[in-house]
Amino acid sequence: MSGLDRLKQTATETGADFSRRFQASFNAGIAWLKRRRRPSAPPLLSRTEREQGLACMLFALALACASALFVDVPAVGWAKALPEWFVIAINRWTDFGRSSYVLWPLGVLLLICIAVGAMRLPAIQHRVLAAVSVRVQFLFMAVALPGLFATLVKYLVGRARPLAPAVPDALLFSPFGGGHGFSSMPSGHAVTAFSLLAAAGAMWPRAIPFLLVYAFSIALSRVVVIAHFTSDVIVGALIGVCGAYLVRNAYAARGLVFHYDGRGRVVPKPGPSLRRLASLDRHIFEKH
Repeated sequence: MSGLDRLKQTATETGADFSRRFQASFNAGIAWLKRRRRPSAPPLLSRTEREQGLACMLFALALACASALFVDVPAVGWAKALPEWFVIAINRWTDFGRSSYVLWPLGVLLLICIAVGAMRLPAIQHRVLAAVSVRVQFLFMAVALPGLFATLVKYLVGRARPLAPAVPDALLFSPFGGGHGFSSMPSGHAVTAFSLLAAAGAMWPRAIPFLLVYAFSIALSRVVVIAHFTSDVIVGALIGVCGAYLVRNAYAARGLVFHYDGRGRVVPKPGPSLRRLASLDRHIFEKH
């Protein structure tokens, strides 16, 4: 066998070995989603959470109804009167509430984690990588699942967007297939922004003030660019927060990312330190 043939054979064997390890790394991530609830885990929603959640839901829905009757249409007139330069600036900012702006980076980061997990790393580095991967996966699921639910609600409700009719009508509906012009409720951008607020805030409570600014500014931007009524944004925020909290509790019940403290509250597990992350980074780029 010539030297070139040996090189090709080695490359083929190395590629096949990496492919097997990549598949194993991918399967490990899927296994997290299939992990059974811990026997000691409380129900998905505790009695207190159910009561508080129901109260918040009723309040938000009442607020949305009041907005539909008294605020939605006047808000469209207010938005039309805003300076053009301001609307242009807000129109650029509102794109950061697109689900693709959140899910694509998270998805790519998750694939990178899977690829790195296929490398031959020390056991401690694999544990650090697993801690990062499961957190990225949680964020992805906490944003994606409420978004999917909101898409279904849009189809079922079929509410007209503010600019769909010649005159804005907050009570115009065409359920089950009204098209883009009748997909106003809920606001998908608001769902994304508030699910990210709830999910990321659950992991990093210190980031909540910054996440609040992001979520509320995205929600307001949807009204400014006249893409949604105010009540659409309120319902979107409700779906985003509730959906993210349900995903959080599902992960906590499986001992992933979160755990229950002595009082039955969901609290985040300590993540990898900056020193551990830096050591992982050095190992990847120096050894590979």
